[in-house]
Amino acid sequence: GFFAARLLAADDSVAERVPGEVWIAGDNGTLLAWNGTGFSLQDAGTSLSFHALWVSPSSELWLVADSGVLRRFDGKTWASFGAGAAQNLFSMHGSSASEAWAAGDAGILVHWNGVTWTPLQNLSAERLLAIGSMDGSTLLAVGSTGIVRQRTSGVWHKMDGGPGFSVFSIFHGRGDSPGPWTEVGRRGAARGGCGRTRA
Repeated sequence: GFFAARLLAADDSVAERVPGEVWIAGDNGTLLAWNGTGFSLQDAGTSLSFHALWVSPSSELWLVADSGVLRRFDGKTWASFGAGAAQNLFSMHGSSASEAWAAGDAGILVHWNGVTWTPLQNLSAERLLAIGSMDGSTLLAVGSTGIVRQRTSGVWHKMDGGPGFSVFSIFHGRGDSPGPWTEVGRRGAARGGCGRTRA
C-alpha cells in the first residue's frame, strides 16, 4: 500500500528485530513492519518523529525520537521512556539489554542501565547525529561540524582532528575496510582511522 509519510534515509532507520520481521521508521510517528509478505502500519504510541532504530542482543526493538522520547518493543507490547532531557535524539547503540547509549541535539548523551535512562553533562553544544562502537566497548559519537567524541575506560573525551564536515553515520571497519572506524558525511565524504583523544 501507499504510506503518506517521509521515511528515514539513514542506515539505522531500518532494523530486523528477529529473522523475517523488519521495521522502518519515519516522521510523525510513522512505523512500518514487514512480516515476510508485506508492510503494515504500526502504532508505537506517539506522533513524534522517529530518527533511529536499534535492536538489542535480546531482540528488543528501540526507537529514538524528538523531545527525548524513546520507545521499546519486546515482541508483544510497547513501553515508553524519557531520556531525562528534552533534546531530540538521533541515534542509539548498545552492547546488551542493560547497556546502551543514545545521542542527539546540543551534544546530549544518555545512558541506559537496563532500568532507566540518565543524561550526561553535555560535552559540547554540537548536534550528535550518530553513535557506534569500535570494538564492542569503545564508543564513538559524531555529528555536526565534524565533532567526534570517544568513550574509553568509562570516560568520554573529545577526539583531535575532526573531519571538518558534518558526520551522519559511523561503522566499525574490519579486514580490508578503510580503518578501525569510518565516518560518512555529505556527498560521500568519508574518513577512517584511530585518532587521539583529549579531555
